[in-house]
Amino acid sequence: SLGPDAEQIDRARFWERAMAAPLSRRGRFRYSNVGYSVAAIALEAATGTPHEAHLRRMMDEAGIETLRYDIPAEDRGALAIGYEGNRRWGTILDLPRVEDGPGWNLRGNGGLLATTSDVLRWRGWVAGLDSDVRERAFGMHIEQGGGLDYGYGWDVGVTSRDTQVVNHDGGNGVFYARATWWPDEDAFLFTASNRAEQPAIDFHGRLVAEVIAHLNRGAR
Repeated sequence: SLGPDAEQIDRARFWERAMAAPLSRRGRFRYSNVGYSVAAIALEAATGTPHEAHLRRMMDEAGIETLRYDIPAEDRGALAIGYEGNRRWGTILDLPRVEDGPGWNLRGNGGLLATTSDVLRWRGWVAGLDSDVRERAFGMHIEQGGGLDYGYGWDVGVTSRDTQVVNHDGGNGVFYARATWWPDEDAFLFTASNRAEQPAIDFHGRLVAEVIAHLNRGAR
């Protein structure tokens, strides 16, 4: 990253900062929030359309209404509130923002609002995409180590049943979410937490173990 999520940095200033940053060594896996933001800027420059508009077009196809950077003021009471211990941290929309959403340290790589139901709808939409598109997204493009490769935004691995498993997580130190998907076996797990202690990390791991045990029984 190049700065805090709450920094009110516009696209032009973010681009200058990104282009001045040294490149990581090629051929080695490094996760980069900046890379996703740069990709969003490239998309906007190539199409003349805001990044969020492209997301909305795809999400409308999926029947997803809530995945966006902002919601009307009258609907904000439904947002999850983050907590650090017993202290109220607030919602993601309580952070300082630029005119049309979060600053560019968080644009393109995160900062989106969604319901858990919409995450499930998204999974169904991706499952219905053309096989070549799914193969590009979940293809093993670069080795991470530890038996995992990386696709386009996903950790990718192979199970003991010779099936694919893809997963990823994200958080800001208060909110945390993780998705694990076994697309060949039609199993999907998503957990989220609004506490800085992040109980969802261990909870998700325990649930993954239960799902794997179930899939192993089915394999036999």
